[in-house]
Amino acid sequence: MPTWLPMLLVALLALALMLVVSVGAFVWIILHALPRGGGWNALLARYRAGAPPAGSIRRGETIMVGAVRFRRVARVAAELQGLYLEVRSILLPLNGAVLIPWQDIRAVEPAFLYWGKAARLVVGEPVVARVTLPWRIFEMVRPYLPAGLRLPT
Repeated sequence: MPTWLPMLLVALLALALMLVVSVGAFVWIILHALPRGGGWNALLARYRAGAPPAGSIRRGETIMVGAVRFRRVARVAAELQGLYLEVRSILLPLNGAVLIPWQDIRAVEPAFLYWGKAARLVVGEPVVARVTLPWRIFEMVRPYLPAGLRLPT
């Protein structure tokens, strides 16, 4: 047996251990840290929805909750009771839907999402989360907002 073989095995084992730890840390960040940082868990805790709304639902939309973007995995609907948001992703441990009552939207701010015009909704008092919607989705939501919260076109 060559003298360098045990050293090679030790080096390969160390490399494998570093890879396992790195992948584990990455998976933990995706599953736990990002959803908390964005505020999705706080929205679920306060506004969890029951059944989906009876009206039309926009599927495959991109929204942002806090600093976390949910790209093409959101379902959005505007109905009389409030703003319905649902996120379905295999990477998110707490998939679910929320129904945010219109009166709980405290402010609307101009924003950008993927370099496009968007609107950021400030939800709750004290603030539970900030939800950013692409402008075309905000146009669907705008008629339901109180007049003082509507951004100019």
